Amino acid sequence: MSELTKYGAHLLFDVLLGRGGGAIKRFREELVTVLRCERPLRVRFDSDFPIPWPMLCLPPDSGDEPGPAGLFHRFLGHRHLVEHTGSHYAEIGEDQAGPPPAVPSVSLNHDTGIDRRGRTRAAEVAEVLARGGTLTERTTRPQLERALADAGLDEQLMYFWCHGQFQSADPEPPHLVVRLTDQRPIDAYTVQAHRPPRRACVPFRPFVLLNACYAGLPGNADLAYLGRALIETGARGVLGPQIEMPQVFAAEYALEFLTRYLAGEGTAGEIAHAVARHFADELHNPLGFAYALHCGMDARLERADPAEAPS
Repeated sequence: MSELTKYGAHLLFDVLLGRGGGAIKRFREELVTVLRCERPLRVRFDSDFPIPWPMLCLPPDSGDEPGPAGLFHRFLGHRHLVEHTGSHYAEIGEDQAGPPPAVPSVSLNHDTGIDRRGRTRAAEVAEVLARGGTLTERTTRPQLERALADAGLDEQLMYFWCHGQFQSADPEPPHLVVRLTDQRPIDAYTVQAHRPPRRACVPFRPFVLLNACYAGLPGNADLAYLGRALIETGARGVLGPQIEMPQVFAAEYALEFLTRYLAGEGTAGEIAHAVARHFADELHNPLGFAYALHCGMDARLERADPAEAPS
């Protein structure tokens, strides 16, 4: 933990803000003061740099608590609600969604070959999704392509449980692909090729938990990342891990996040922050900070009030 906090503080304050004259020095000092605020702040990084923003850390301070508690509290992802945007998400939020449904539409897009022996809590995640709304299950790329091509697709939550890896695309940079049960690659091009123009569709505004390795990395190359393509075609936000995530933890994280999100009582930003703190404070596990939220800080699962439904 001390190594992680050392590198996190070095990256933010020595590498990113380490050069320049007096103006940069004053900015560093002001930034440290603001980020040390005990009240959680809403922090948005509008940057294309591939940096794990929630894992950046404050420098050590004499007032830090001793032991793991003090180390965890230095992570920006522990102190504050952190969201990535990036200049390529400039149009996010333009579409206006209609009234919320009484029963949310949710989907489970997964590779059923993962964890056949049941060593993770993936089955419990599926049960939570089924209780949380009208559930659609997809296990193949054609099923997902048909859904994306449907101008009437109106899901409030899309959950992906699958493997993610970078695939060579010479002469272009490697790009992220995920695979469902049929093992056919799904990438940003898949979304761009099948999603109709926004003007031809009902508002496509799902929140997406892309629970696949590397799916939360920021993308700064054209069509390099699946999460970016989903946001550019209308998703309210994408949450995913920035590293190769252990399956057991990935399922635990999904169970915590989805249980809270489907309750409709908090925003995605509030819940991601609370879940990261849950694993850090109660289980001494920093992996929750490795999940990055791209847009969607204010996304919330809303349901129509049954009392207002027409008789």
